[in-house]
Amino acid sequence: MNKYSALEQAIAETEDVERGDPVRRDTIISSPGRTRDRILHIRLTEEEYQALRCQAGSQPVSAYARDKVLHSDEAPQSDIIAHAVCDALRKAGYVIAKDDAA
Repeated sequence: MNKYSALEQAIAETEDVERGDPVRRDTIISSPGRTRDRILHIRLTEEEYQALRCQAGSQPVSAYARDKVLHSDEAPQSDIIAHAVCDALRKAGYVIAKDDAA
């Protein structure tokens, strides 16, 4: 299956997913029943972006950033600690990168 036929198949399955029909095991539904139709662009330095990637862990950076913007008054202690660890590693010369192939 090429990337275009996979995309066409995903688009065709959208209605089924929104109706609540069963989906394939490899289907990932990020926000069932919610439509996000607005885009917010921000400019970051490479250092700021890498800090976000580090803090996001295994979740997409955009999802992590959205959560932070929408819940900015709820900074859990674990995020503060994670940020401090990422900062310390960067200052020690380590490069923190997300393995997009995983």
